[in-house]
Amino acid sequence: QGRGHAQRDENESYDDSKLTEEAERRQIDAKKGKATGEERIPVPSSSSEALERAIDRLVRRLDRAATNLEKSLADREHLSLVPPQAIARQIWMAHIAAFLASRVEQSEDGEDFVCLDPWHFANYVLRICRALIGSKAGGFLDKLPAESWEGLDGESLKKGLSLLWTCVVWAAAFMVHYYINGPGKEEYAESLAVVSAELVAARFVWKARKLGCAPDETDLERRFPARAKTSVAQLARTTRRVNHIVALIEQAEIKQDPASLGTEESAQTCKGGTLVFNPKLGVTMLYQDAATKQFPVVNFSSKDSDQKRFVGRVSPVLSAGKPYVLFLARHEISAA
Repeated sequence: QGRGHAQRDENESYDDSKLTEEAERRQIDAKKGKATGEERIPVPSSSSEALERAIDRLVRRLDRAATNLEKSLADREHLSLVPPQAIARQIWMAHIAAFLASRVEQSEDGEDFVCLDPWHFANYVLRICRALIGSKAGGFLDKLPAESWEGLDGESLKKGLSLLWTCVVWAAAFMVHYYINGPGKEEYAESLAVVSAELVAARFVWKARKLGCAPDETDLERRFPARAKTSVAQLARTTRRVNHIVALIEQAEIKQDPASLGTEESAQTCKGGTLVFNPKLGVTMLYQDAATKQFPVVNFSSKDSDQKRFVGRVSPVLSAGKPYVLFLARHEISAA
């Protein structure tokens, strides 16, 4: 696969797995639908080189999908509707990537390969979830036709979002550990979604919950092996924090409780990572330290390169009377 197509992306190479599936299907049909397991065509082992190429190809495909979705945020306001299949494709890719994250495959040479490094999966999940939900202004989920949520297609869409719920909370837990105590503590995060992982997870959970979804906990050991390799304590801590952030979003954006917000003057001394409220963006966070009348706030509804400093109308979100501070990875996000 991929040979003889030097001028083409390997993703466009013909996949003959469909022929194998068709052969199996014909054997099952010949037995009037009774499968015995003997119909499966033996699949030869892969060489180390082939597995390396497949892993690299998967990483490139996930990065390209997330990048294209993020770039499309520039046109979000001008879109009246988004085709449901565009969202379904991202969910489908997330299901496949979850199945492969941390899964080990052995080559015919006896060498073990991790099908997808968990960092790449966490990075992909956070980036697409950020674009799907956006800030208060909304994301691509808000552009779906109303009928997308109805019938069997609507149920399928909600089930997909339920798995993303489980994945994005895990991704936040993974990235918090990776950049604070893990191998990435000296690294810089390039993606705004990774920089603000806890906020991405919280806003996604808030949106998914309003759509009638719940976290998918079914058969995760098989469907999502990376989750079992993450500290139970870290997952529990992140889950508690995400639920708390969701409650703070509810207080500020729905209940509009003035006691949940500090003053604009106090926001001028807040550090990067502080949870803040802006009437246009809703509950968001500072990605850099604030200054006098200068607030570098995260806008999930815009591309990373479109982030700007707000002049005023920013207040810290309070928890137990104090500004609530989120995880903030080291980053290099420019502020125009």
